[in-house]
This record gives sequence, C-alpha cells and structure tokens, in this order.
Amino acid sequence: AFPQHADGGERLIERADRLGRNPMSLITEAIRHIRQQITARLADLIEITRDADLVVAGGPEFAASSAAEHNRVAYRYVAYCPAMFPSRDHAPIFVPWQSLPGWANRALWPLVMTPIQVAIGRVLTPARRSVGLAPVRDAMGLLLGERPLLAVDSVFAHAPVEASLPISQFPALHPLDGEALPAKLASFLDAGPAPV
Repeated sequence: AFPQHADGGERLIERADRLGRNPMSLITEAIRHIRQQITARLADLIEITRDADLVVAGGPEFAASSAAEHNRVAYRYVAYCPAMFPSRDHAPIFVPWQSLPGWANRALWPLVMTPIQVAIGRVLTPARRSVGLAPVRDAMGLLLGERPLLAVDSVFAHAPVEASLPISQFPALHPLDGEALPAKLASFLDAGPAPV
C-alpha cells in the first residue's frame, strides 16, 4: 500500500460542494492534485515496484503505470465507473450533465479530455524523462493501460460497447457480504424506500 498525499482526498472532500458546481474548478483541482502526486510518487513507486510481478492502480494514479513501465512490470488499471471510458452513452467524467444525447456525449469527449491530456502530459513528461522514460503522447492511455478493469456490478452499469480497449468487468471489489454496512450508507437506506 502506498500512503495518500497529505493534501489529496481530504482537500477534495473539503471543496466538494464548490467543485461540483463548477466543472472547470474540478478539472483545475484534479490537475493540481495529479501534479503533486506524480512529482511526489514516481521515484518511490519505482523503488516499491522493483521486484513486483504486477502493478495495479486506480483513481488518478498516473505515476503507477510509469513505474511499472520503468521496471518492466505488468500493469492493470481498475476503474470504478464506466465514465472513465469514452462512450456515446455518457459524458466525460468531469462533466456534470450525464443525460445528454449520444451525439453530444461523443462531441464532448475530445473537447473536455484534450486540454486535460495536454495539462497532464506537461507534468508527466518531465517526471518520466527524469527516470529515463519517453515523453507522454496519450496520458489517459498511459493511465488506463492496455487492458483496464471495470469494478462495478453489471446491474448498475456496463463497460461501453464501443470502447477501444478490451475492458474486463467484474463486480465491485467490496460487496459487503456478511459485514455491517457503513453507518452513513445504512442511514441513507433506512431514510426512505429502497433506491434499487
């Protein structure tokens, strides 16, 4: 396990309301977090994964695939929602409007993701060069890897049919079988009719 950056998830939680109202603020904050994460983690991840057989990453862990590449170790990315993969079925992950028609979703993917890819590439390329790796051409491709995993129950969502990558889907990683539900989730479910 690799420790979270001290200013990572806590900062996003503190600013969740404001970030949710403004997609550009969310994108800016995400890129700032990725910049800190890549700079702080790449060298450490290279050391930690030196003798690994497989590196598995999730979330905005852009340094993990570069560490795996540096050490010639297999890499798999785990996505927890299909919105990580381009599709006409949904808008990009940073867009709050998820009920747009298919043509609008398809048009939004390059409009939203191209500037994000450029911004991430500007951060990731110098970090990769510092450890002898080639510049980044496709930051999202580097993050997702060649065979990403989708950890979501199929009753809730499916991998996009037109995905350009072979996506393996399996149920959520924490099904809570035989365990008490987290208090916040139990309270939500008890507050009204079952949502599903």
